[in-house]
Amino acid sequence: MELLQLTAGQLRKAAVLKERIDDLNRELEAILGSGTTGTAPSGGKLHWTQTPAGKARLSRSLRKSWRRRGAKGNAEATTSNGARVHWTQTPAGKAKMAKLMRKTWKRRKLTAA
Repeated sequence: MELLQLTAGQLRKAAVLKERIDDLNRELEAILGSGTTGTAPSGGKLHWTQTPAGKARLSRSLRKSWRRRGAKGNAEATTSNGARVHWTQTPAGKAKMAKLMRKTWKRRKLTAA
């Protein structure tokens, strides 16, 4: 059917459907994060901003993680007088590292000679 043969009601219905399709395409682009049409806004650059609700949710989760980290770190990494403890290697770990280093030095000495 040709466009000129359509009635005013049919044209109105087609325009409404076209608008709904455009709205759904924009919604799909927002969900997928990629443009299906490939056009940028008039500024020429796509720009994403975070909603206030998203910012609030992010800040709440960050505060929770800071509290958890602070509670865990304070319980494990302090001495009786409240000073922070510096991590040191255990004697078994030192012996293991020394053995590995002696093996490495020996191998280097043999390949250099």
